[in-house]
Amino acid sequence: MEKKKLKVHEGINHNRSTLFEKTIFEIKNISNVIKKTNKIVVLSGAGISTNSGIPDYRSSVQSMWRKNPEILGKLNQELFTTEPETFWEAFYQLIEESLSSLVPFRTHEALISTIKAIKPNSGHRFFTWLQNELQKDVTIITQNVDGLDKKAGSQKIIEMHGNIFEVICPQCLANYSLVEVLKKHSVPLCECGSVLRPNLVFFGDQVQQYNNAVKAVEEADLLMVVGTSMQVYPFNQLIYAKNEQAKLVLLNGESLVNTLEFHHAAFGEILNICSKLKEILTEK
Repeated sequence: MEKKKLKVHEGINHNRSTLFEKTIFEIKNISNVIKKTNKIVVLSGAGISTNSGIPDYRSSVQSMWRKNPEILGKLNQELFTTEPETFWEAFYQLIEESLSSLVPFRTHEALISTIKAIKPNSGHRFFTWLQNELQKDVTIITQNVDGLDKKAGSQKIIEMHGNIFEVICPQCLANYSLVEVLKKHSVPLCECGSVLRPNLVFFGDQVQQYNNAVKAVEEADLLMVVGTSMQVYPFNQLIYAKNEQAKLVLLNGESLVNTLEFHHAAFGEILNICSKLKEILTEK
C-alpha cells in the first residue's frame, strides 16, 4: 500500500473572536451531522487523553530514546522470548518513564497507585454517551495505549497500538491487568505457567486489528478525527478507506492539510468541543 502523507497546517493567524465564532458555527454543523448519521468511527490520538493527565506516549518514548536508548532497544519479541528477565526490567523502566510526571514518589507502590488513579475524561465519555444515550453505532479506533476508552464504557474499540496497562499470555491468551502482575525485578507468569507479555505494539510488531479498522472505516457514515495530527503510519492511512458518502470531521487543537478535505472542523480543547457538542445535541 502506498504511504500517503498528512502535513500539519502552519502559520494561519485568526482574530480570536472570529475564531471563536467560527468554532461554534462548526460545532453546530458537526452536531447536525451526528444527528443524521448512525455508524460513527472515531480516529483518536493523544489529544483526547492529555486532559486525564496522560503524557503523550509517543513523546515519552522519544524522550527515552534521548535519555536511555538501550532500554527501548530491549523491548522486542526476540528478547522477550530469549531473555524475559531483561525484557521485563526494560518494560518496567518504560512504565516509570512514561508516568514520571504523575508519580509523586519513585516507589513501586506509588507507581501502582498512579496507574489505578488514571481515569477517562469527558472527551472519552462523550463518545460513550453517543453510544448509550443517542444509540449511535460508535467504533473507536485509537493510537492511544492508555485503555481509557474501555474505562469510559465504549463497546467497540480497536486499540491499534495495544494497551500498556494490560498483559496477555501468548499461549492460552489469558488477559490480566498490569497492576495485578507488575513487580520490580520480577517476570510475571500466567496461571498456565507461560511468561506474560505486555499487550503493546513494540518495534517490529504489526499493529493490531488493522483489517478490522479498515472495514469499520469503509462502513462508516461519519468519520471523526479527534486529537491527533495523523502523523503515525499506518494509522494515518485509515482515513483514505472512507466511502464517498461518508462525512469527515476534525476535532483537534490544530488544523491539518491532506488530500481529503474535511467537511467540518472545530479547533480547541477537545473537552470543550465535546461538551458543547453534547449541549447542542441535548437541546430540544
